[in-house]
Formats: sequence, C-alpha cells, structure tokens
Amino acid sequence: MRNTLEEEVDVSGLFGPAAVGAVAVRNRFAMAPLSRYAARSGVPAPELGEFYRRRAAGGVGLIISEGIAVGEGGGADGSGVAGIQEGRAEAGWREIVAAVHTEGVPIFAQLMHGGAGVVESERTVADYVAAAGQARRAGFDGIEIHGAHGMLPARAGFVAELVGAVAEAVGPAVPIGYRFSQWEVGRYDERMARTPAALEAVLRPLVEAGVAVFHPSTRRFDEPEFPELGGAGGELGLAGWTKVLTGRPVITVGSIGLSKVGEAAMSLRPLVRRFERGEFDIAAVGRAVLANPDFVELVRDGRTGELVPYDEDKHKSTLE
Repeated sequence: MRNTLEEEVDVSGLFGPAAVGAVAVRNRFAMAPLSRYAARSGVPAPELGEFYRRRAAGGVGLIISEGIAVGEGGGADGSGVAGIQEGRAEAGWREIVAAVHTEGVPIFAQLMHGGAGVVESERTVADYVAAAGQARRAGFDGIEIHGAHGMLPARAGFVAELVGAVAEAVGPAVPIGYRFSQWEVGRYDERMARTPAALEAVLRPLVEAGVAVFHPSTRRFDEPEFPELGGAGGELGLAGWTKVLTGRPVITVGSIGLSKVGEAAMSLRPLVRRFERGEFDIAAVGRAVLANPDFVELVRDGRTGELVPYDEDKHKSTLE
C-alpha cells in the first residue's frame, strides 16, 4: 500500500530558499543524518557516494551526513562507523561530497564522539577541531556537532568551548550547527531542561560561541515541548522554543513524512502549520527519505501517491 497526502495541503512555502550562515539552501527540506554503518576500518564505503547523490537528486536542499567519528580510532573499530581523520577516510568523504555537489546541493559533516558521555578535556576539543579541519578539506560546506542523545555532556560551558574552537578553526564561511536533544537513548521521557528558562541557559552560550543553526532532535516534531505552560507557549515544539530563545535558524526533525498509527495517509499538514507559524526554517526528513530518495520531488510535484511507506526490514540498512 502506498502513502498518500491530502491534496489540499499547500506545501509551496516549504519550497522557498533558505540560508544557513553563508550557505544557500534551495528549499526547506534536508536529509537527516542516517547512520549506514557501511564503513570499513573507518573508511566510508564508496557506494555511499551514490546513496547521498540520489537523495540530492531527489530534491532535498541540504544533506547532513551520518555521524562521523572523531577521537582515538576515528571509527576504525569494526562498528561500521566512518571516521575522517585518517587519510583514506578523508579521501573517501571527498568523493562522497563531490558526488553530492554534482547535484548542486550542500552537505554538512556531522561530527560525533565515539561514545556517549565523552570525557571533558582539551584532547576532546582538539579531536573535534582536527576532524572539522579534515571535513573542510574534504569539501564539506558546514559542520554539525552531534550533542544529542547523550553524545556530549549537557554542561553548556564545555560545549560552548568546543563550538568556539571549531568555529575559529574553520572560519566564518563555514557554518556550525549543533544537534541536541532533551533525552538520552532509551530515556525518552527525560527532559534536560524542564523550563524554557533552563533551555535558554543551555542554548544561549552556544549562540555566543558561534552556532549558526540548531538541530533539536525529537522523536515526533509535532509534539509540544512544554505543554504544561498552556496557551501559545504550551503549543510550541522544541524547534519552536529553540528559535524563540536563540533567534538562530532551526532544523526540525522527528517522524516527518511517516504515517501515524491508525492513519492510512501521511500528512504534512502539521509541518506546514508549524512552518507558517515561524517555528522552524528547515525540516529534516529521515526514514521517509530512506524509503523514497525522491521524497521531496514527489511532494513538490504533487505525486504523493507514489510514495512508498518506510519498512524497517527493507530500508533500515539500505544503501540504494
């Protein structure tokens, strides 16, 4: 059974241009970071070039790479995670970036530490700085630091130091993104910040350190973040609150393009509604883009009857 989308939903606003720092984005859709675990000894598999290129050709305005390991080993641990600090890994990413650029689409490197609860140290900062330099030499247009799901400590001072060091190393032409979440893996009801004021205390130092775009990770983008507040504030999602509190561009993410349980059709109505309210600038699509490399093109052209539902068994590890 194929997905459908209500024809009366006007998605045209999502096809206007955007900007992330100095990087122009042709529409409001990004490919979310999707780990493929296809690296060999930390070197990204060559077929990843075509995998990413197909999504660029399919209409997304921005691609965020899967998590690239920084630090000791740089992914060369048999996990299938790619690194970048070793010469062959950098060369592999250079080819992938070039493939994406043939479609006129920018690509950001998502840098992540090899394990949650990274040690706060000068060495950790130096590892990120080195990896960011490698990513820039490989041709990436921007850097996203993965701080969500427990990947980095919540202590804003350390993260701000890291962001500032990376920003200084790559220069003002390379925007720095920061991905964060309220929860850690397996602890989905947890909230790092229980009030907007607490969230602002975490995010404001990162603005001052040089974050150009925030990428708040949620399981479902349309869920209110602080519903207990009531009123308009109680309706805002995490992306909306992030934009209000930081003034920076925001990428929303979380089950975009997927059918909800009990619904036969995928709907972008909630996404359009929140975009029109100014709650986000770019929507990152993950699983729906795995199932449909041309997801954005099909939505743009009104061919949503051709959308294939995401199938965990079929699409989880796809490199097609």
